[in-house]
Amino acid sequence: MAFQHLIYTALKQSALVFVLADRSGQILYANPAFESQTGYRPQEMVGKPVQMLAEANDRAGLGASILLALQEGQSWDGRIAVLRKEGPVLQSQATLWPVLEDTGAIEAVACVFRDITAEVNLEAQLRTSQKLEAIGQLASGIAHEINTPTQYIGDNIRFFEQSMNDLQGLLESFDCLLQAAAQIETLSPLTREIEAYKRQIDYDYLVKEVPLAVQQSLEGNQRVAEIVRAMKEFAHPGSDAYEPVDVNHTIMSTLAVSRNEWKYVADVETDLGADLPPLVCDPSAFSQVILNLCVNAAHAMEEMIEKRGSKKGKLRIQTRRVENRIEIRISDTGPGIPAGIRERIFEPFFTTKDVGKGTGQGLALAHSVIVDKLKGAILLESETGEGTTFVLQVPAGFGGHQG
Repeated sequence: MAFQHLIYTALKQSALVFVLADRSGQILYANPAFESQTGYRPQEMVGKPVQMLAEANDRAGLGASILLALQEGQSWDGRIAVLRKEGPVLQSQATLWPVLEDTGAIEAVACVFRDITAEVNLEAQLRTSQKLEAIGQLASGIAHEINTPTQYIGDNIRFFEQSMNDLQGLLESFDCLLQAAAQIETLSPLTREIEAYKRQIDYDYLVKEVPLAVQQSLEGNQRVAEIVRAMKEFAHPGSDAYEPVDVNHTIMSTLAVSRNEWKYVADVETDLGADLPPLVCDPSAFSQVILNLCVNAAHAMEEMIEKRGSKKGKLRIQTRRVENRIEIRISDTGPGIPAGIRERIFEPFFTTKDVGKGTGQGLALAHSVIVDKLKGAILLESETGEGTTFVLQVPAGFGGHQG
C-alpha cells in the first residue's frame, strides 16, 4: 500500500473528525467521522466556509483568537461548540494548525476534534453538585449574617416608634403655645411647661440619637442587600456560555457570600487593581474557583487557631494586570502545605481534611477551570508554618489561545 494511500485510509477510519480547509476557510476535505458527529455528509460541506460550523463561538471572540494564532503560524487548542445539522450543539475538543509552505506562507488549515459533550455535561453536573454543597455549607452562616443587621434594624424601628410618641406630645405642646401666643400673660407658663417636657423626654438625646439610628438602619439594609445580591449571583444556575466577567466584582461578591466562613478566623485585606480588563469565561465556574480557594484558606487558618492556639489570621486577595494577563493572588497565614503533598493537591478527591469536611474536588475544579479551560496557570507558593498563596494567571479577554 502506497504511503499516501495509507495516510488517507488512516484518516478515513479515524474516530476523530479531520477537516482540511484552504487558506480562505473553504472546506476541502472531511473524513467520514465528520458525518457521524455533525450529521453533515463530507461531500455537501466541500466548498462551504468552515466558520459556519462554529457560529455559536463568535460571541466570545473565539474566532478572532483562533485566527490570530493561525496567522502567527501557531496551533490552537481548546473547546469549540460545533453546529450539528440536526439536534443540540456538539461540544468538541479541537486542535487547529496552519499547513505552511516552504516559504512560511499558509497553504491550508487542518483541524481535528472529538465529541466531548458527555464530558461537558458531566462537568456541569459536578459544578452544580459542588455549588449545592457549598450553598448548604454556607446557608446557616448566611442566615446568621442576614439576621444580625435585621435585628438592629428592628430595634431601631422600635426606638423610632417610642421616640415619635414622645415627640408627638412635644409637638402638641407647641400647638398649644401657638394658640396662646396672642395672650401674652399665658406665654411664660406654657414656655416653662414645654421646657419641663423637653427635659422629661430627654429632647437633646433624641435630637442626637435619632439621626444615628436612621444611619444604622440604612447601613443594615445595605448589608442585607449586599448579602442577598451576592448569594443570588453565586447561586445563579451556570451555563456553558462564556461572557465578560468583572474579576474584582466577582471577588467581592464571593467574599460577601462566604463571610461567615472567614470572619471568625481571619481579617480580609484586598488590593484590587483598577485597570483589569474583563475576563471572558464561564462566570459560575470562575466564582466557584474563587470561593473554593477562599474557603480552603479560612479552614487552614481555623486549623492554626484550634490546634496551635494561634491568633486570628489574614486572608489577602490581590489582583493586577501583568502585560496581557490577569493575576489573582489569594494568600493565607495558615500552616502551609507540606512539601510531600504539594504535587498531589490538584488530584481529584485528594484531601487532607477530616471526613465530612471536604470532597477533595475544590482544587481539582480550580485546575480544570483555570488551566484546562482558560489556558492559564496556577502557581503555588507555600512555606510550612508561614502560610500559602495560590497565584492564578489567566489571559486577559478569552483564555482559549494556546501556541
